[in-house]
Amino acid sequence: MLNWRFDGQPVDDVPLIRFWKLKDGTDCVLMSAGPVLELRLIDRGVAIRECRCSNIEDAREVARQWRTDYEVDHPCSPSSLESDVGN
Repeated sequence: MLNWRFDGQPVDDVPLIRFWKLKDGTDCVLMSAGPVLELRLIDRGVAIRECRCSNIEDAREVARQWRTDYEVDHPCSPSSLESDVGN
């Protein structure tokens, strides 16, 4: 099944859940890519990391690990976290 944007163009990926978002614009989102759940770490509109997940619980755990990894690689203050869904 194809999903459609308002301008009539097909869209392959549909965002389902945002697990977290940083003030610098980095998002960790769960997408529905056709029949597949795909977790993506998006920085400035570009997916910098992706993982296919069999269920939402697995995706949530991976999102937690990615957040920890990202914070180690990109130190920032706790106030830089804009939203934290699922923790």
